[in-house]
Amino acid sequence: MFRISVHDRETLRRWSRSRTLAARVVLRSRIILALGEGDGVTAVADALGIAPATVRLWRRRFEEHGPVGLQQDAPGRGRKPALDFVTRQALGKASGVKGALSLREHAKELGVSAATVSRWRRRSE
Repeated sequence: MFRISVHDRETLRRWSRSRTLAARVVLRSRIILALGEGDGVTAVADALGIAPATVRLWRRRFEEHGPVGLQQDAPGRGRKPALDFVTRQALGKASGVKGALSLREHAKELGVSAATVSRWRRRSE
């Protein structure tokens, strides 16, 4: 049987009811709580509408790292930036400088669209 300490169980209950935490952390908390109640992997997966592999993944992460392991995604996950690091740096630095280059000149110099430069300028205002 999957065991959860009293302290961890209380933390997970709080997280599972949270309206401010990321939805993925809430779901992961619910997975572990259901496993702690004695439900099997397939039953938890069916109840939450997720794949059994997802349940096993988060059970393993919880066993290895405790509740903190549920808050962190593995490195390399998520959407990759469309612009390379150097271009993002140049856009960030030049965004604060008014009148240095026109929007279209700046876009041409960096090899991006004028819309991209405009978005970065609006972001820094």
